[in-house]
Amino acid sequence: MSGFEIKSVTSKDGELFFRELLGENVGAVPTDNNGFFGKFERIDVDGLRVGFVRSRGRLAMRRSPRPDRIMLMFSQPGNGAMQANGREFPSDAICVVGTNGDIGMSLPNPANLVFVEIPVEQWQAASGHTANQDLLESFVEGVKVLRSSGGLPTLISAVTQMRRAVATRNPLSSDTDAATRGALVVASAVKAVTVRSNIRARLTASRHLLHCFNRAMKCVEDHLPDGLTVSELCAATGIHERTLQVASRSILDMTPGQYIRYRRLAACRRKLVDSYPEEVTVGAVAMEFGFLYPSQFAAYYGKAFGEKPSVTLRRNPGHRMRKVRERSVGWQQPGRLQFGSADQRR
Repeated sequence: MSGFEIKSVTSKDGELFFRELLGENVGAVPTDNNGFFGKFERIDVDGLRVGFVRSRGRLAMRRSPRPDRIMLMFSQPGNGAMQANGREFPSDAICVVGTNGDIGMSLPNPANLVFVEIPVEQWQAASGHTANQDLLESFVEGVKVLRSSGGLPTLISAVTQMRRAVATRNPLSSDTDAATRGALVVASAVKAVTVRSNIRARLTASRHLLHCFNRAMKCVEDHLPDGLTVSELCAATGIHERTLQVASRSILDMTPGQYIRYRRLAACRRKLVDSYPEEVTVGAVAMEFGFLYPSQFAAYYGKAFGEKPSVTLRRNPGHRMRKVRERSVGWQQPGRLQFGSADQRR
């Protein structure tokens, strides 16, 4: 298939590294004395470019406008604090850089990111698959960091599937599947942007749905280990199932069942990150939050977070060693200071 390419680069030169990934209109300089080391894997399919980045060492980067491309950037699991154009970049957000967007970023140490560069013509063609074409056009200009909703997990899943399809393809076969995955990435990117941008209008239109949604989600959080079904959730909150379905679809672009499962998976993830491999098992954590079948849990977890639960449990050995040392000397985390207004302190 024309236009198909895979490239992998490892470098200690941050500027060279990101120029190889994103093109000549990028500059980068280290911001500490620890040096820089990075590795990326880039997949190009008919103009679409998806780059998976892992790096160590803090770096400041600037990307000049590209009139022919729109760039989306988001974090993968294990990413540190990051800034975009001087503002905090949440780990559950998407940064959209339009054709005239000049973006400056402070990359964390370590960095674990995905860059998706979409040709303008593919972006515009994909707009036919959404009812929010006017909203979609607003993302062609400037730089916007969007808090995620139901769209981000879909985009993460699409790029993960594309990477897997490319890695496992037969060299003698055609690259049709990779092209199909590329089209899915573009469609998922459009969905991720339009879902988030349309939330404000939807909430303004229906305060009742928002109230029902908030009440239901609080109940979900209070009963995560119980593994509530949608019917049980409706019975516990007094909300009609159809109303809950409409509220969840409108606000999250997820069904209530999908959201309940995602929150249980997120709770499992928090437990795995905070636990020691020698003290817990993946199966025990899954059972604690109502996942009875390990293989099904692993499949759901991988689709939601792009990695196996066992990988999450073993991550960051330096942090774990520090926790072991703190525990061995009886260290206790000091209480947090509480700040409030003068009236509250009285």
